[in-house]
Amino acid sequence: MEKNIQKHSSIVCGKNFQYEYNIVLYENVRIGNNVFLGNNVVIHPDTIIGDNVIVFDNAVLGRAPKLGPASLSSVDSLLSPLVLGSNVTIGTSAIVYRGTKIGDCSYIADMVHIREGCQIGS
Repeated sequence: MEKNIQKHSSIVCGKNFQYEYNIVLYENVRIGNNVFLGNNVVIHPDTIIGDNVIVFDNAVLGRAPKLGPASLSSVDSLLSPLVLGSNVTIGTSAIVYRGTKIGDCSYIADMVHIREGCQIGS
């Protein structure tokens, strides 16, 4: 079986970038050194990933929030990119939205959703 990666031409990848099957990397994604992506990972535009990061299967990173038609909330269309520090682990099926910053040495568990505007320290 051949690994499948859909990668925009603007992607910047560090040394020893490894990935499994069915990866989608949108424009302007920056990936540090020694990063591993599991199966079916999607990384949305402008996301910045530090060194020594592990992203397990089915994770979605940097997704822009979308609100339902009856929502009373608003979404800032100019949210900053998702930034993952170094030595971060993202669990299986986690979703981390744009406008979030995850500090160094953090662990995001399986199936966690982290909405926009969150900051998690080291």
